[in-house]
Amino acid sequence: MKEKIKGLLLLIFLMSSQFFYAQERVVSGTVSDASGPIPGINVNVKGTKNGVQTDFDGKYSIKAKTGDVLLFSYVGMQDVTITVGTSSVINTKMKEIGKELDEVVVVAYGKAKKSSYTGSATQIKSEQLENRPLTNALSVLEGSTSGVQVQSSAGQPGAAPEIRIRGFSSINGSNTPLYIVDGVPYAGDISNLNSTDIESLTVLKDASSTSLYGSKAANGVIIITTKSGKSQKDKFSLNVSTGMTSRSIKDYDRVDAYQYYPLEWEAIRNSRPMKTQADIDEANKYASGRVGQVLVVNPFNVPSGSVVGTDGKLNPNAQLLYPEDLNWEKQLERAGVRKNVDFSYQGKSEKSNYFASLGHLTEEGYIRKSGFERTTGRLNLNTSLNDWFKTGVNISGALTNSKLGVDGVENTNSFSNPFMSMRSMGQFILFLIIRKMVIMS
Repeated sequence: MKEKIKGLLLLIFLMSSQFFYAQERVVSGTVSDASGPIPGINVNVKGTKNGVQTDFDGKYSIKAKTGDVLLFSYVGMQDVTITVGTSSVINTKMKEIGKELDEVVVVAYGKAKKSSYTGSATQIKSEQLENRPLTNALSVLEGSTSGVQVQSSAGQPGAAPEIRIRGFSSINGSNTPLYIVDGVPYAGDISNLNSTDIESLTVLKDASSTSLYGSKAANGVIIITTKSGKSQKDKFSLNVSTGMTSRSIKDYDRVDAYQYYPLEWEAIRNSRPMKTQADIDEANKYASGRVGQVLVVNPFNVPSGSVVGTDGKLNPNAQLLYPEDLNWEKQLERAGVRKNVDFSYQGKSEKSNYFASLGHLTEEGYIRKSGFERTTGRLNLNTSLNDWFKTGVNISGALTNSKLGVDGVENTNSFSNPFMSMRSMGQFILFLIIRKMVIMS
């Protein structure tokens, strides 16, 4: 009987030991390198989402069980893994990784290592293009490279920005740089290129760009290289995104009808002689009777002669006849919807590589009835029959449909551009005139 009791007690002891062994506890410590404690080190329990970062003193505190593996990681340093034992304090030291990165730059005569290239060139890789919703690939240059001025002439979807590399070279001539797509001068519209098909975009800024292209490269060269197959196994990619487009810089505020009439009254009054008090009283009376005739249309519910009193203030009984119609700018603008679908297939073998893609983009402009629609397709196929014979096919096509909107920048005709009319006259005059024209028709 005593032996059974001893065995039972031993079993209970072993079970309780196992329970405490697997119980989660707090593990803390300090992470440092040769120069001292390191803040911001990522400390994670491997295989879980449990993780913390070291504080300014390099200290950390994390919950873990005995047998868990702690992973210490940081950009530019070698990862360290430590298995949690019986101790609740784990200190570790990390070492820097000395990696030499030798980037390859696409230049006029082929490719060169960035470390050995002496000219002025900036390369933008596909990662920077893929992370931005670009309708025109050239928009990625804005703020990405020095010496390049990017100016959007209008908000028309798909419109190419004006690119100036190291300033203007001619007053009357063209300042547009030379575009090279896969080694061939490109005279088409850059908006026909799908940004997700681009592998890299290189800007050549100095005189060395003319070494191959001659005087055509006087304004600089932008070399665009499209993607080719890189994956050893067949790889399919599908990217579906949607978003909103709106005007980034709002138009300046303008006075409304309640403010415009007193201002016009003041302008008429100031045009009259006011040497004496009698002249001032006469000018006030003249302005009150004249303001309705000058502005032609009276949007208020009171007679034109009594809209503004002789004191220059709006009649307190004046109310707008059509208050909901006085903001046509709101009726002309909208928050557009942008939809993009990209599908690609790529791969390579020992002697060949292939890349095929299809893309469809639909973007509505912030001006109603404006937008841009594009469908693109590309096939890049390259084969090396032997060391000295290589051949390939590079085919691309694009179908675009652009709905042009009038924004007051390119077209200043007031008949087809209501934005121009809103900026040059009181809004309520235009609105009421058009309302009367609609009623009469």
